[in-house]
Amino acid sequence: MKTKITSFLRRKNFKAHSLLFLCLISFFSHKGQNLLWANAMLGPGGGQGTEMVVDASGNVYTTGAFSGTTDFDPGVGIFTLTPSGGIDAYVSKLDASGNFVWAKLFGSSGIDGGQDIALDAAGDVYSLLSLGNTNYIYKLSAAGSTVWIKNIGGTGESITLDASGNIYVSGGFAGSSDFDPGAGSFTMTAAGTDIFVSKLDPSGTFIWAKKMGGTGSDASYGVAVDASGNVCITGGFSGTADLDPGAGSYTVSSGGMGDIFISKLDASGNFVWATAMGWYANDLGYSIACDGAGNIYTTGNYVGTVDFDPGAGTYFLSGSASAFVLKLNASGTFGWAKNVGGAPQSIALDAAGNVYTAGGFLGTEDFDPGVGTYTLTSAGNYDGYISKLNASGNFVYAGAFGGADYDICFGLALSAAGIAHVTGFFNGTADFDPSAGVFNLAGPGTTAGYIFVVKLGTTALGINEATNVDNTLYVYPNPSNGNFTLQLKEELNGGELIVTDVMGREIFKEELKRATQQIELNINVKGLYFMRLDSEGKRMTKKIVVE
Repeated sequence: MKTKITSFLRRKNFKAHSLLFLCLISFFSHKGQNLLWANAMLGPGGGQGTEMVVDASGNVYTTGAFSGTTDFDPGVGIFTLTPSGGIDAYVSKLDASGNFVWAKLFGSSGIDGGQDIALDAAGDVYSLLSLGNTNYIYKLSAAGSTVWIKNIGGTGESITLDASGNIYVSGGFAGSSDFDPGAGSFTMTAAGTDIFVSKLDPSGTFIWAKKMGGTGSDASYGVAVDASGNVCITGGFSGTADLDPGAGSYTVSSGGMGDIFISKLDASGNFVWATAMGWYANDLGYSIACDGAGNIYTTGNYVGTVDFDPGAGTYFLSGSASAFVLKLNASGTFGWAKNVGGAPQSIALDAAGNVYTAGGFLGTEDFDPGVGTYTLTSAGNYDGYISKLNASGNFVYAGAFGGADYDICFGLALSAAGIAHVTGFFNGTADFDPSAGVFNLAGPGTTAGYIFVVKLGTTALGINEATNVDNTLYVYPNPSNGNFTLQLKEELNGGELIVTDVMGREIFKEELKRATQQIELNINVKGLYFMRLDSEGKRMTKKIVVE
């Protein structure tokens, strides 16, 4: 049913392509009701936003790579950074409204890039940087000053922190590498290219490092920590690999060029469980997240027919070049798996257990993994997208960003209120309003890649949201002038109706006692609104449009 992207820049692959010039300008949306703001980095060069994170106050931190003198201030001021080499890494901070706070450059004489970024509870920033052939963790204060720098072993791909501020990095390495950034040493040697995960304390002091793999090409691209301190990683392996980093063994074999793996270690780095899945092509897990109950969500790409149930049962997904979202519970047993549109690069969860992915897609894609369809069509070449599934894996919404050229989302982050943010790069002119509106950003050329940072509304993609699954709530007429009829299939035993705007602000609240009731909103502002009905422990939602 779906055709997926099989070849485009992975979110951390800075060295696979050249970056051109850019400068930073900012746009605030008044047209697209779901787009709060979008910033673009334009100029005589290029770059890409790789990953991002949002703090408790809504400040937005991004990391990535850029070339040429760049103005990182999206306002009327100017704040330029000039790379010391051809391509350098950056970390930038914008406030919740998209205004410039600070930006920092990190570089060597070689090719550099920001791989990933994380925050601790105090608001300090941890950026995983690739500078030349060496990987570093830079700890910055919320004001952007350097707290400490650690040289870490291997090629780090992903970084995360636990509730105590301990730092975890995963990636891959070849040959021998010292994973202790201090005066001591902890050297591991790979048989081919092996998986690693390492743990540092909040001061950057080495605690442990573990390796997994075999004689093939193996690496982790995502790491997450659950509420109990267990460490979950995903990535890819080829040939035969031992996923138990201890004295025991847990051997898996790929069915083709490479398979997906998911592994869980405890807080001390001891093996808990692992699983692998794939078929004949190069299948990879790109990103991973854990919810409060310890459930594990992974996204990536696969080809062919793959059994995503790691247990005795089977659950097959099929596609010529497909994307998946997989849920496993804390013990590694199967929850659900969905064949989703596009090629996801990042995954995130909100407090309600909804699952967001962002990435890129080409042509026409169906983003509804269920029996329904919800298609998006790219404007020309690849476009970026963001999509949302509920906690059961059912489709909620999807929306696209882009234009006639190459555009993609690499990083995705949610605020504490569930507001989605994405970063990546675009070419030429691209529309960053994922709803029916249009909000174009334009680069000075058509061949360079330009960094973007986008903030969406609380309900994000608005009009593209699916209706409630049980379909017991009806609203008509819709659109309306604000006066409409609400109808339920069954009589209510008490219920509360709340209507919010796209910013999540409550504008109407009323107790419902009948299955059919007239509603008068008395709204002067036309646009999209969101209705929620809570009754007898159940929640039903609808979108309404006031004209």
